[in-house]
Amino acid sequence: MASALQKIGAARVKWIITVTIPIVLLLIPQTTFYAYPVKCFFAITVFSILLAAFELVPSALIGLLLTGMYLAFNVAPVNIIMSPWLGTTLYMVLGGYALAGILDKSGILKRISYVLMSKVGSNYMVILFALFFTGVILTILTFGRGYIILAALCLGLCRSLDLLNTRASVGICWACMLGAISAKTFVYCVSMYAVIVGAANGILDGFNVTFFQAIGHNWPMMLVSMFILFVIGKWYNAEGALEGRAYFIQKRQALGPMTSKEKSAAVVLLIVFTLLCTESLHGISNAVVFMLVPWLAMLPIFGHDAKEVLGSINFGIMFFIAGCLSIGTVAASLGFGDLLTTVFTPIIANSGNNPFVIFGGIFAIVFFLNFLMTPMAIWGLFTAPAMQIALDLGMNVRPFVYALGHCAEAVIMPYEYTPYLIVYSFGMISMQDFI
Repeated sequence: MASALQKIGAARVKWIITVTIPIVLLLIPQTTFYAYPVKCFFAITVFSILLAAFELVPSALIGLLLTGMYLAFNVAPVNIIMSPWLGTTLYMVLGGYALAGILDKSGILKRISYVLMSKVGSNYMVILFALFFTGVILTILTFGRGYIILAALCLGLCRSLDLLNTRASVGICWACMLGAISAKTFVYCVSMYAVIVGAANGILDGFNVTFFQAIGHNWPMMLVSMFILFVIGKWYNAEGALEGRAYFIQKRQALGPMTSKEKSAAVVLLIVFTLLCTESLHGISNAVVFMLVPWLAMLPIFGHDAKEVLGSINFGIMFFIAGCLSIGTVAASLGFGDLLTTVFTPIIANSGNNPFVIFGGIFAIVFFLNFLMTPMAIWGLFTAPAMQIALDLGMNVRPFVYALGHCAEAVIMPYEYTPYLIVYSFGMISMQDFI
């Protein structure tokens, strides 16, 4: 009884905070910049973020409310608010969910999980690092898109071991994110460097970052990620001992030969993986791969039950992802990026060449922009000013370029960076544990 009352009291406090802060933001007097659209944007966005942070309502409802309130209060034109539905990200995510559904319903994820567990045994920390290094390899081979594949495999592992909604699943999820997302800070990720280098060339013609330069200059970040994973592994250790190696060998053997569904799913996974790794040869974009191959695989000829797979997809989360992406597009249309760079650039430029002040300033800029914009938008916006600061101070421009990529990983909530949002949406970690 006392416990139930405490929960009711805690929920009431969360709702009071969630409602009060947006009201305070609305009561702040208007200024030239803090006009009606900006005021409403802050109030609506903060309200939605607090709903997500406190997990007060389902994620899909948050996304729908966010979009609806932006429209109702005329925060931005409808084409800006709804622009995430016109891009490829949402449909890539749907394709990733479909791929995960095919792998799960076919049974091959269970087989992969048992094979992995039979190799690494019952040592939880070894499992985490095995997943981490798998993610690093996938990041390199898929040009930064491996997190969708690894998230599906990690979800299968959690389901096979009945670890969902446990402390162990939090560690497994973070092994996935550190290995397949944060790894972009110490390997070459063409999707990140293409945007940054493209923006940098507006200031310094011919500037480039090669595969080996990215690794050679940034490899210490791998040690940082490994240390973070070790801490998380200790903090979110499995409540009980996982089954031993012999148990999983027995489970693997009990599955018998691969079924036709498993073989078909394995072929689909191989096709997706191969297409992602050879984009430079065939020119088929990663977006097309995820938007087409999983759906083709559901045709009757391939033996998968389309209704069963579609029924396993959480379509509701798409509205949450779309709402989160609209935060960035709306913020950009209101001029937040220009305002922050205008305010912080002189501070960095007047630092007296102190690297701690300079890169601390860059971190602060990217950290705050992350709440309002996607990293790619930040890179496109702030790379040129950062490069100009480096040239004006007579400093090497490369640390500035790398810093922009590294600082984008400093997220508190998953909506700030789409790859984290996608992995979060697989349901292996709660919002509170993510924060």
